[in-house]
Amino acid sequence: MALEWLDDQLQQEIIQPAVVNGLNEFGARWETAAKASVGPGRGVVTGTYRRSLHFSSRAYNFGRDNVKPGSGTPERGGTGKGATVGGGYVSIVAGSGMIYARRLEAMYNVVVGAHAQVAGQLPGILEKHAKAAGLT
Repeated sequence: MALEWLDDQLQQEIIQPAVVNGLNEFGARWETAAKASVGPGRGVVTGTYRRSLHFSSRAYNFGRDNVKPGSGTPERGGTGKGATVGGGYVSIVAGSGMIYARRLEAMYNVVVGAHAQVAGQLPGILEKHAKAAGLT
């Protein structure tokens, strides 16, 4: 009787979804931290920049985020989705596509600061999703 190894099936059906779910949770935590770090006097005049901060898939075109500032601009975040599987990796991207976002990042360290705030949580998040998938 031969042993049937289900490595590819295991990876696609159990491991990848656990990592995707973990990275999506991490992205949501990053998004919350980034949005919380800006406010009046720290990059917020109309709220457009704060609403533009979000995580997404690698295919997302952040250039579409660049809209005229105003109180009615769309919220880009809050989807809880975005992790991309491809090329042997799972990834997310995070930031803002506003034309002035680089200037605000240089002034207030929003994107990098939010990452530093939540980066230590990633191993625990991934472990939680691995346990939920029955991997540990």
